[in-house]
Amino acid sequence: MPKVSLTDLAIQKLKLPETGQVDYWDQNLPGFGVRVSKGGTRSFMVLAHRERKHLGRYPTMSLKDARTEARRLLFDPVVAAQIAPPVIMFKEAVEQYLRAKSTELRASTFRDYTRLLGRFQFRCSVADIRPYMVTDALDEFTRRTDKSHAFTVLKVFFGWCLAQEYCRSNPMQHLKKPKLPPARDRVLDDDELTEIWAACEELGKYGSIVRLLMLTGQRAGQIAWLQEKWINKEKTGIEFPAEVMKNNREHYCPIGGLTKFVLMVNVPVKGYYFSPLSAVGRPFSAWSKNKRKLDELVQLDPWRLHDLRRTWSTNAPRLDIPPHITSRILSHAAPEGAIARIYNRYMYRDEMADAMNRMNDHILSLVDG
Repeated sequence: MPKVSLTDLAIQKLKLPETGQVDYWDQNLPGFGVRVSKGGTRSFMVLAHRERKHLGRYPTMSLKDARTEARRLLFDPVVAAQIAPPVIMFKEAVEQYLRAKSTELRASTFRDYTRLLGRFQFRCSVADIRPYMVTDALDEFTRRTDKSHAFTVLKVFFGWCLAQEYCRSNPMQHLKKPKLPPARDRVLDDDELTEIWAACEELGKYGSIVRLLMLTGQRAGQIAWLQEKWINKEKTGIEFPAEVMKNNREHYCPIGGLTKFVLMVNVPVKGYYFSPLSAVGRPFSAWSKNKRKLDELVQLDPWRLHDLRRTWSTNAPRLDIPPHITSRILSHAAPEGAIARIYNRYMYRDEMADAMNRMNDHILSLVDG
């Protein structure tokens, strides 16, 4: 941005841009300047307390009057108090935001927001964060899914900061959301399931989690949080509370014969089946390093834990499991539609138990011996 000593003669001789506009700043009064457009319009402006303000057009407004108004906006403490947002550091604003939302968001969403916001390390006030800083920070995310989710979370956070008047604008307002990766269609065949099951023998708690995902079709987050008190008295099913479910609804999952065996060989610690020894009373969290170990043991085409859930659903028709039973086991919306979901209160627990036993028997037939 060019700087000049603004006088009437200097303003009249300012070079017009070939396109758009160009700003010329006064050497004698920092923050005061003239914006010149391609058409020859010259407008006075002032950048005071992080806010750009238009003062008037030259020569309708004289240079003397514009400089006087600029000084008032720049140095009058009363005006400064009205214009300048409070200086709140990014880290402090995140802490305030999470406290405010701790009772509004469901537990799984709150954990996700905490994790993603914690990945950003802006060492400045919220008002000083610029779009290029956000873009650079998002580029640090290697997984496209995380990058897309982090973008959404950060934009919501800045919207909250704007409402609190911690900043004058949302720096993400004109940024485009990163595209999500295309939907996956990976389904593991029987031989692959057999190899994975065998490799899990060497991976302790993580191996048991993978086996349970294979047997039950549940989400990894549900099994990571599995607690002894969620098992019903008859040891026939797991009652997942709403806070660990993606749809924020309580969910019943029947326990098949092989599933019961996997649970028996894992002793709960302070109520948690897969709590790490370094963080007793917390859910399992060492996903990445254990998945790398599993991939070293089993050389397969790239796959993810969530593919086990798709595999469960794909294998269900082979075992004559009806689609509406599969949907209930996987905690999907009722396939009969919204009306049935409201009026059909039958729980299908016997049918779900039969389906789960069929799937457990199928896996047992693959891995037996």
